[in-house]
Amino acid sequence: MHQRNTPGTATDRPSTLSASREQSDRLLTMERDQIVKAYWQHYRWAFSADADRQKAEQSVWAWEAVRQLIVGDAAEPINDSERLALLIALADAATDAAALGYLGAGPIEELLGRDEPPIDLVDTAARQNEKFRTALRCAWFDEHLPAAQAQRLRRFGPPL
Repeated sequence: MHQRNTPGTATDRPSTLSASREQSDRLLTMERDQIVKAYWQHYRWAFSADADRQKAEQSVWAWEAVRQLIVGDAAEPINDSERLALLIALADAATDAAALGYLGAGPIEELLGRDEPPIDLVDTAARQNEKFRTALRCAWFDEHLPAAQAQRLRRFGPPL
């Protein structure tokens, strides 16, 4: 998979921002809407003026929780249907194309990088949800997936 330098990735995140497993498990006890709201707040602050970037530390736990749940590192993992429901909720709450790109290059790309990605569920979500479909087009997965699976998901359009 290609490395991209996006806020919240290991290439730009100071080690002091890494959240603990306990913080990521907040997702299991909070409503999905609260997690989605905190995730996008973290995104807005991380991409904002320098003064606001420091505020991103307040919600980095949401970014880390989403990441750990998607890749399966959470103390109490969720199943693939729950992962897709979370990703669809995140896509629905994205406010613009840049946010959808961030979602695609982050959690969706990480989901597709798993050993056994849920291709059928991703395909269904892309067919049913325009915002998810746009985010999927921002994920780089062609080199990781078998050619037939990559082609199946690229039928929604070329990479953005």
